[in-house]
Amino acid sequence: MSRDQIITKTLDDMRSYLNSDEDSEPGSADSTDAYDSDVFIQESEPGSVGRTAEYDRDVFIPEMQKRLPAGDIVTCEDLGLEIECCPICHGFYPHYDMDVVRLADGRTGWICCAVRQALFPETAIADDSPEALMLRRIFSGDESGGQDA
Repeated sequence: MSRDQIITKTLDDMRSYLNSDEDSEPGSADSTDAYDSDVFIQESEPGSVGRTAEYDRDVFIPEMQKRLPAGDIVTCEDLGLEIECCPICHGFYPHYDMDVVRLADGRTGWICCAVRQALFPETAIADDSPEALMLRRIFSGDESGGQDA
């Protein structure tokens, strides 16, 4: 896919995630999390939540153009792996959460964290690594990794 094709497809995908009943974005009508609600507006369809056209124009599209290189880019879907993609990476903030990577065959990939972990397991943080322990300590105060002592 080209950069412009990925931008168009990603905008469509984001709209489907934002309007899905299964996923709730922080700041959406069905979420209790605090978030900058100025980014979201009610669409013409009652109950649907979407990004503003200004956000797409001023933030999303420029960020995608900056991050995606020109030329052919392989997406998670193109790889055909039997992996469930990350709905957060794909649906809410792909312009920040998706990664541009050099694949083993030399092609450029635009992939989510789940596909990245499968393709590059050496970059995944092991559950018992010092990094994982530090993150658990910072964010939850738990160093056990869910294990009982």
